[in-house]
Amino acid sequence: MDVSPFVAGLIAYAVSVLAAVLLVFVTYRLNTLLTSRIDEERLLLSGNRSVAIGLGSILFSQAILMRHAVFPTMVVIRDLFLRPVSWSAAVSLRSIASDERRRTVATT
Repeated sequence: MDVSPFVAGLIAYAVSVLAAVLLVFVTYRLNTLLTSRIDEERLLLSGNRSVAIGLGSILFSQAILMRHAVFPTMVVIRDLFLRPVSWSAAVSLRSIASDERRRTVATT
């Protein structure tokens, strides 16, 4: 039994999870820098639910948008492990995966 597709999938999954977590964290920090007049962390610690709902909805929306950036990257990483190719082929594969994802989203 060949386990290389399974290992490649696990590596691609780990990279996509790390990228998504990093992007959500950076987005949260960028949001707090842009709204520096409001001390969201102090308001959260004091139990202000409206700030929690607002920040949560912003992070959730950004996570949904970032999913579309992470998915094609995961496809490219998985395919690089299964079939080693040149970098030019990898870049073209990324654009194909991105186009495929756009078509899937447009039809739903």
